[in-house]
Amino acid sequence: MRKRLFAALLILVLFAIGAVIIFFFSRPQGVTFFGYARVSLGMTSEEVEAAIGVPPGNYSSREDIEIVDHWDSEWHMGQRDVGKSETWYSDDGRLYVIYSSEGEVVFKEWLGMVDHRPSFFKRMKAQLGL
Repeated sequence: MRKRLFAALLILVLFAIGAVIIFFFSRPQGVTFFGYARVSLGMTSEEVEAAIGVPPGNYSSREDIEIVDHWDSEWHMGQRDVGKSETWYSDDGRLYVIYSSEGEVVFKEWLGMVDHRPSFFKRMKAQLGL
């Protein structure tokens, strides 16, 4: 009986340690700040897509946000060696990448999304009239 209890506790502890390791050390793929951080100047479009894990596009599940296309900054307007640009949207934010005419990243920008919706707990308090 004692051996079974010890074995069960050992398995539970190992499972908990594994879950913590996965949670803290896994790097999420997709249109996130971590994806933005993996993009480096000089990368090609294919390398950027591999770093993000998805092609450019709208991956937001939210219907209550309006996506406004990127604006042309003075930096962008003043560059002579600018090629194409690509944009990724998600619930976390927007990743905008500008490539040179040779197809290498010359500018990247992350704009995080601010969620103004009330939290689950605030909605529950309002439902309960608290």
